[in-house]
Amino acid sequence: EEISTSVLLFFYFFMITSSAYIIKLVKISDFLEKLSSRRLPYAYLLTAILIGFFVTLNSRLLRVMKRHVYISISLVFFITSLLVFWLLFTQGRNWLPLAYWNWISMVFWFWADIFLVTSVTQFWILINDIYNPRQAKRLIGFLVTGGLLGGVAGALLASLSKIVGTENLLLICPFMLGLCLVIVNR
Repeated sequence: EEISTSVLLFFYFFMITSSAYIIKLVKISDFLEKLSSRRLPYAYLLTAILIGFFVTLNSRLLRVMKRHVYISISLVFFITSLLVFWLLFTQGRNWLPLAYWNWISMVFWFWADIFLVTSVTQFWILINDIYNPRQAKRLIGFLVTGGLLGGVAGALLASLSKIVGTENLLLICPFMLGLCLVIVNR
């Protein structure tokens, strides 16, 4: 009776991790290209502060909303945000002043870190809600393998950046997150 749920969660973690590796590549590449490595310490410091705020917000929302509804809303937000960032990175030069580019790179840096923390946390919350401790201990290796394979797949997809362009890799992620949305609502 656990097989279908476990396989779906395996693929959910696979797609989240694949997306994370792609987003991380775009985040670092864009930041270094537009803001340089001198500003990395500031980005890390501000990220630590912002992550604390979003973890608190995440905890409060999880207490007042049904879990699958909150995770679904989060996935829709991340899908929409990815499409907006892709548009800004690829078409924004035509209608945004040059002064905004540094800010867009900085906002994407923070957004990417929030995505990484939130998506992985939500996966483990799902595991906690679906399985009892005995089941979770038995299935953890299988589920983590989905994340490991997702990391490999994400890194392989990220290597396509020279062919399709770094920013265009962002279009792969909404598709994968859309499949995650289907899994969460199943």
